[in-house]
Amino acid sequence: MLHTISQNEKTEYFIFDSLMDLVADAKAVPEKRVGTHDQTNNESFTGRTFKSWDDVYAATTQPWHHGITVLDRMMKDLDDAHLPKPVSRKRKPRFDEADGDELDYDRMRCGQPFWRKTQRQNAKGPATITIIVNMSANFRVKHEDILWRGAAAITLTKMLEEAGYRVELWATAKSNDVWATNSKSGFDIAAMPAIRLKAPSDPLDCSTLISAVSGWCFRTLIFREYCRGKHKIAGNLGHSLAPNSHDLDQISRDANRILIEGVWDHAAAVQMIRDTLAKVAK
Repeated sequence: MLHTISQNEKTEYFIFDSLMDLVADAKAVPEKRVGTHDQTNNESFTGRTFKSWDDVYAATTQPWHHGITVLDRMMKDLDDAHLPKPVSRKRKPRFDEADGDELDYDRMRCGQPFWRKTQRQNAKGPATITIIVNMSANFRVKHEDILWRGAAAITLTKMLEEAGYRVELWATAKSNDVWATNSKSGFDIAAMPAIRLKAPSDPLDCSTLISAVSGWCFRTLIFREYCRGKHKIAGNLGHSLAPNSHDLDQISRDANRILIEGVWDHAAAVQMIRDTLAKVAK
């Protein structure tokens, strides 16, 4: 884990290389610090009930069948929306009568050009793409609506990787006024954990990712992470905030990074994916 502090922005950043790193750090937060912010038994708020924090930690490594079902339905809905396909970067075979990398005997017997060579598609845009999902949401947002952003990000990742792109996927959640520097100054320090859910070389594990971008993960693990440190904690853990460019620089300096936020339903997910694919194609 890399911990960086920006005094100018009054924001503390906690950058994790994986969801397991977040879990390990959350475990170290004293129970007395968590206090009333423990939402493990608040199913209507998180979307899932846990008997203990150990259940929460275990859930991050086990299939969440309801979430997988929802993701499958969302993916099908998005497929039915006839979204444009990203331009492929995969190498495709080409055949020539006189030159190539290897010989195809079946084509030679049929009298067809039999020398095979592979060429990468002439696709525009970067070969590696960074996607950052803003998981932050105020308490009025329903847990099932939180899931749309993450599901859209996973679907977009799947589409891009099937076309030959390499995708790095992050989740973050910024809240302002989480802590106070002292009791007289008010709550003026923001907190922003960021978790790398998938490195460019990692396979796409949808069953794990859907848990990581769920409302229950945000409202249990990330809430607990907000309680770390020694500052006085705001009673409501502050308010959800959209990350700015300085915040995103703490996660990735990729000039082509994509931030996914403000996606609360099917229509917004479809539009976000359309806009992103258009941007990638430029």
